[in-house]
Amino acid sequence: MGPSARASTPHALSNVGVIASDPDTGGSLSLGMRLAIVALVATYAGFLAWPTAGIVGASDFSQLWYAAHAQLAGGDPYGVVGPGRSFDWPFPLFYPFPAVLLAAPFTILNVATASVLFSATSAGLLAWVFTRDAPYRLAGILSFSFYYAAAISQWSPVLIAAALIPSLGFLFAVKPTIGLALWLYRPSWQAVVGSTLFLIVSLLVWPAWPTEWMRTFGAGAHIRAPIVSFCGPMVLIALFRWRRPEARLLIALACVPHTTLLYEALPLFLIPASWREAALLLALNWVAELVLITLGPYPSLVEKAGMSATLSVALLYLPCAIMILRRPNEGSLPDWITRGLITARSALPHWLRT
Repeated sequence: MGPSARASTPHALSNVGVIASDPDTGGSLSLGMRLAIVALVATYAGFLAWPTAGIVGASDFSQLWYAAHAQLAGGDPYGVVGPGRSFDWPFPLFYPFPAVLLAAPFTILNVATASVLFSATSAGLLAWVFTRDAPYRLAGILSFSFYYAAAISQWSPVLIAAALIPSLGFLFAVKPTIGLALWLYRPSWQAVVGSTLFLIVSLLVWPAWPTEWMRTFGAGAHIRAPIVSFCGPMVLIALFRWRRPEARLLIALACVPHTTLLYEALPLFLIPASWREAALLLALNWVAELVLITLGPYPSLVEKAGMSATLSVALLYLPCAIMILRRPNEGSLPDWITRGLITARSALPHWLRT
């Protein structure tokens, strides 16, 4: 890009409401300190995962281990997971087949060791990117959301790491809804190409998996978008800062259907821009869990997830929206998205462009 092109970029970006800016303050930790933190966090996550590792109905990753084991044996991975099946899980396997493929290498280990290793590795990657980009995000490691995700060997930590490491963007194919929200935080071609290629490979391995996967959709009554909860639409006030990546993340997380238990709130720790904001979100995260426990017990997971969604909106999503509103409406997008927006804008009638 020549000098004249660079000079014209701010004007072009302002036409579509995108101004270059990065909310991160950057990391200031030495490599040795970062590696020490990574080792500590990975050990902590493995310690949390060990009591439930491999236990049917306790470890989220264990269902994928059993599904991958069935696939490698020539069976149906969606036929072994569910109520009364070989892996007696309360629900069918909601994960798309790419998640099963990613779990396949772990089948060389027993299910307990695999769950612990997955949790520890995911947490270590998360700590690595947090210490690189913004050390104050390490407050998220102390949250109940992280505790919950690590204890049940859930995907949230590694998916957040993928949002900050574009080469890991293919992991978004494992949980497409949460993956979309995290991709909108930092869009990249690498993630798009990686996810697409991963999906193609999964179809080559088993062309029928989308049909089998979609048959599970009706069993997820506890899966919902937080925005449909009480006060949920209020999260849309973040649209006033739509140029900011954290605003896109917040709105997308509020709008995509997912299990609204608190382990899925971990990506919200990408939103604080200082230690003070991170500490506030950390405190509210634990308050949300304590209130959820106090209001229980619940007749079923549907009721618990519904209350968790309401508390998440009130105590986590809305405070995050307020954090975002206190910042200027600035943000950056990759050049290829910016060019697309400029092209799309030029095709609109004049009265829509003004």
